[in-house]
Amino acid sequence: MTIELIYLDGKGKGQFIRNLLQYFKVPFKDTRVTDIDESLRDTLPYGQLPYFIESDGNGVISFSMAQCTAIVRYLSKKFEFRPSTAREQAMADEILESTQDLLIYNYYLREPKEKERFRSYTIPKILGRWEGRLEQNDPCNCLIGCQLTFADLCAFTAIDELHLMPIVEKSFPKLTNLCQHFYNSEIGDYLKSESIQSLTW
Repeated sequence: MTIELIYLDGKGKGQFIRNLLQYFKVPFKDTRVTDIDESLRDTLPYGQLPYFIESDGNGVISFSMAQCTAIVRYLSKKFEFRPSTAREQAMADEILESTQDLLIYNYYLREPKEKERFRSYTIPKILGRWEGRLEQNDPCNCLIGCQLTFADLCAFTAIDELHLMPIVEKSFPKLTNLCQHFYNSEIGDYLKSESIQSLTW
C-alpha cells in the first residue's frame, strides 16, 4: 500500500497529518501544490485540501478522504494512537478541535485589535487549558490518561507551527515538557529537515 497526502506548499492543516505519519515512520508521498486550480478542485470531495489517498501496489486507489480532523482520527485509530474509552476519546477530540481553532484564528484575523486579543487572550486561554489537563494527569506527561495520543501530538504541532514555544516555556512548564518529548523523538529531526523548514505558516 502507498500513501499520498495532497496539500498546499505550506504547513497549515496538512502538517498535522504529515507529523502523524512521520511520528509512526510511515512512508508517504508529500504532494504540495501552490494553489487549488479548477482541475484539482473538481477531483476533491469538498473542493479543498488536505486530501488523503491510499493506493495498492499498482497505483489503484483503494481509499481516499478529505477533512483534516477526520484524517487525523482515521490514522490515529489505525495506529492505535487514541484513548480507549468513549469519554477519553471525546476529550482528545476536544483538544484536536481547539488546535484547529488556533490555526483558523491565526490565519484569518485581519484587524489589529482582533490579532491583539488573539495573542493576549485566546492563545493563553487555550494553552492554559492544555496545561490544566497535564496537571490533572500528573505524574503522566500526557494530556489524557498515561499514554500519548493524537491529542498530544496535535497540541505540539499547533505550538510548533505557530511558534508558541517562547510563550509555553515562560508560563506552562508541563506543556514545555510534553513538547520537548516530541522535539527529542523521531519527529524532531524531521521538523529540522530542509523540506519542512522551507515551508511557511
